[in-house]
Amino acid sequence: MCFAKLKLIVEKTPAEMCINEFHKTCNVHAAFKKLQTTFLGPGFTQRCAVQLKEELRNLRYRGKHKHNNFQLFVAPHKKIY
Repeated sequence: MCFAKLKLIVEKTPAEMCINEFHKTCNVHAAFKKLQTTFLGPGFTQRCAVQLKEELRNLRYRGKHKHNNFQLFVAPHKKIY
């Protein structure tokens, strides 16, 4: 795979910012390695865990309202777990 193909695959995604530094050298191996460590490495899983914990911490149930019920409160919990 060449750098141009990789660039097309990640175009308009968060991964595009990750490989922009390799644009001048067109080093596809280094760009792919950076993508792999950024989005599949331990740092990524740690960031995901922190974001999910924060979402759970911010969920509040304030009783039944016109467009809000307990099922709508439970749905994000099911999605996260």
